[in-house]
Amino acid sequence: MTIERLEETLLWRQSLHARENDPHAKYRDRLRSSLLTMRDNVIPFVRNIHRDVLGLTVHDETHLDTLWDTASIIAGEEFELTPIEAFVFGASVLLHDTGMAVASYPGGLAELRETAIWRDAEAAAKSRRRPLSDAPLSSSEKQAILFLVLRKLHAEQAAKLIDFTFKRPNRDEAIPLLQDIGLKDALGETIGRIAHSHHWHNADLSGKLVPVAGTVPGFPTEWTINELKVACLLRCADAAHIDALRAPTMLFAISHVEDTSAEHWTFQNKLNAVTRQKDKLFYYAGQSFCADEAGSWWLAYDTMQMIDREIKLCNAILEETGASQFATIGVHGIDSPRLLSKSVRVDGWTPIGAEVKVSDPVHLARTLGGRNLYGLGAIAPVRELLQNAVDAVRARRAHQSRESDWGKIRLIIERPDSESPDVWLHVDDTGTGMSERVVTGPLIDFGKSFWSSTLLDEEFPGLRSNAPKLVGKFGIGFFSIFLLGDAVRVVTHRFDASESSAVVLSFDELTRRPLLRKTVTGELPLDYTTRVSVKLSDATLAQIEPQKAGAFRAPHYVSFVSLILHLVAAVDVDIEIIDRVHQQSHKHCGQWLASSPKDFLEEVCALQNPNGILQYIEAHQDRVRLITEEDGTVVGRAVLALPGLGDKSGFLVSVGGFSSQRVLLEKYRFNNEPPESGVFSGSHSIVGVVLGDTSDASRALASPTVSREAIARWAQEQDSLIAPERFTTLSRVAICHSLIKLGAESKLLPFGFLGGKFVTIDEFRHSIRDSIYIDIPIEHSDYKNSLSFRGMNNLTTPYFTSQLHPTVAVVHQLSNNADLLTEEERREIVDCGRKALSADQISRVIDNHELQYLCDLARNVWASDLAFSIERADLIAGNAFAGHLRSWVLRLRGSRR
Repeated sequence: MTIERLEETLLWRQSLHARENDPHAKYRDRLRSSLLTMRDNVIPFVRNIHRDVLGLTVHDETHLDTLWDTASIIAGEEFELTPIEAFVFGASVLLHDTGMAVASYPGGLAELRETAIWRDAEAAAKSRRRPLSDAPLSSSEKQAILFLVLRKLHAEQAAKLIDFTFKRPNRDEAIPLLQDIGLKDALGETIGRIAHSHHWHNADLSGKLVPVAGTVPGFPTEWTINELKVACLLRCADAAHIDALRAPTMLFAISHVEDTSAEHWTFQNKLNAVTRQKDKLFYYAGQSFCADEAGSWWLAYDTMQMIDREIKLCNAILEETGASQFATIGVHGIDSPRLLSKSVRVDGWTPIGAEVKVSDPVHLARTLGGRNLYGLGAIAPVRELLQNAVDAVRARRAHQSRESDWGKIRLIIERPDSESPDVWLHVDDTGTGMSERVVTGPLIDFGKSFWSSTLLDEEFPGLRSNAPKLVGKFGIGFFSIFLLGDAVRVVTHRFDASESSAVVLSFDELTRRPLLRKTVTGELPLDYTTRVSVKLSDATLAQIEPQKAGAFRAPHYVSFVSLILHLVAAVDVDIEIIDRVHQQSHKHCGQWLASSPKDFLEEVCALQNPNGILQYIEAHQDRVRLITEEDGTVVGRAVLALPGLGDKSGFLVSVGGFSSQRVLLEKYRFNNEPPESGVFSGSHSIVGVVLGDTSDASRALASPTVSREAIARWAQEQDSLIAPERFTTLSRVAICHSLIKLGAESKLLPFGFLGGKFVTIDEFRHSIRDSIYIDIPIEHSDYKNSLSFRGMNNLTTPYFTSQLHPTVAVVHQLSNNADLLTEEERREIVDCGRKALSADQISRVIDNHELQYLCDLARNVWASDLAFSIERADLIAGNAFAGHLRSWVLRLRGSRR
């Protein structure tokens, strides 16, 4: 658009155009001349935008000038601007997108890379890599980040540009964009605010702009400024300018635009200039959209719906302030896709409003955010509440660079007063707190996590790149609170806002609309930023009573406080738990890696029978050690479980500090197939915590992320701490096998029974070096020709008093009554007296870790493959005096190479 075309627009002619016998000509001329000079100064910046940000539609002077025409169409003939309002509108138009040019930042690209927004965008880009990598940014990643950063910063930068000056090379002359100092002093801040406002939320307009902002000293007093009117005109005109001028055909052809940008270019390239039919904007496509361009058509439809909303919202603001409203009240055709397709035509397909909808969001929240996801029991929703609190504390630590032990959380179960039958559960924290925008947005937006939303970058710039890994990522945890009860309250304020800014969001039940109000004194405890409260239902009250647990013959009761302690054993925030209903309390120390072994084990083993817990802790506490990766990273803290003491509830997989219910696939460390998700076998031998992760929204399933090597190093250290003399022989064997499962080899503990005595792993290797086979005794019963391995617990007297052949090996700790092979196969073996095993039969016989490990030892010592057979053999050495001890055996035979 040329200057001549600009000067022909309705708004220009009504306000800034020269006219005959004009008593205010000198003022009007000054405004017009200053604005056109400013336009000349801005053009070099906006012409560079397309070069700086690849894929962006045209933002040069053609876009800026066309906004006058688009604004005139929206406003209509009855809508008037004073000359000063027209000047402010024009100057704001010139600046509103200039911040998209790298040249508008004095430090250029280097300045942008130092911003918190750039660091956040870089962190987000690296978090999306699969597999995760900290490698330098690729050129495409840098370009995507630059686009994102400029999009976020450009409106804010527009407010600053009015005060910037730009030096001519080799001269001291500083050139401002608006060169009329008087106008800049009087109107500069207003121009900057309005240019900035085109990216504000519409709710911010009335709070940050005023309907009466006076006029320029010396100018006609009736030439006042309504900031709201000008800002509404700018944001609507900017939104509505979508046509081929923004995406010229030849530029589109040579720009190699991809992905979402290509969809923007495609739909704008097809649109003719907007017009107005009666009181609605009318868009017409000069080219039809084929089926391959359906995505672009839908983007056009969504964009036009956005324009319609902006016009309606701005008209409401204008009406509220008493200003004239636009002649335009919306956009034609956006009531249905089929209606719009009559003017924005399609070819070979039909757009229908068949988008995925949630017809009953309450049902969805109850289903996915309730029992169907988390199951029965109160501990799961309590975990979600505590996770939210922990995330908030960790985020504030990072945002304010506080110490790693800063912050606290408090969980209280209490009655409002001694006479009340109601019981409330409160979770208080000293974290970031929430603004009203967060409370009414991501908090209650099912499936949207604040920590992964773009609102995080607006509320706490720089946090995304500095924050530790946060637990909440699914955006559904808050809704689990309704499992505990229907009456819910959230009291909160941002940590950096005054307590008087705190708000209360209250629910009578999930099916009713929540109520937002200001707090009253005492609703938010002193020193805390957030309190989440729920009145417990009768069902929940039953669930927080002590629950029966343990074996049938030795039952015990576990309190709700103990369940919470077990849950938070590895949380790095201090948590105080106060149950005033059952008169119990406990304080969890967030420094769990450095807490006393006794305190650590009390929480890890909180679900065990309290009658024996003190003895259990005393037997284990001296051997509690950290688990570390090779680079020194701490990935757990634990002790090797001793046989015969306690139960198997002491192994915790921590996801973000919270113990996860888990299903671990046991993988023998010596299998050739790779481990799945880093899971290791022998977890029942560990008492403590290892770090893990989950992709399961209920967090019922988690896999350890600790490496096998780290577990093996820790297990080897545990071996050095064991005092063998304190245990029976069979207990020593059990400990040895536990260490084997964890990747370690005991130097002193017996591995098995070989040639009439118990031997260590090294002794076993040495003893079989010169042998060519190993015999593993099998017990036989005439009933169904039963064949099963003999265990060390079932070795009869001859095994100890006779001189056994040195190849007789027993590695099973306990006799196993499970029959080997099928009844038909066993009958064949017994009838024939010997049977060489097929590969299939071998896989069914060698099905436990003891035999797997023994076979690996033999292969490595003999450097040979193995052949397997079941046969009868004499277990006593040939030159022995004691006669015969015949038995069925599994014979492992090597083939010397």
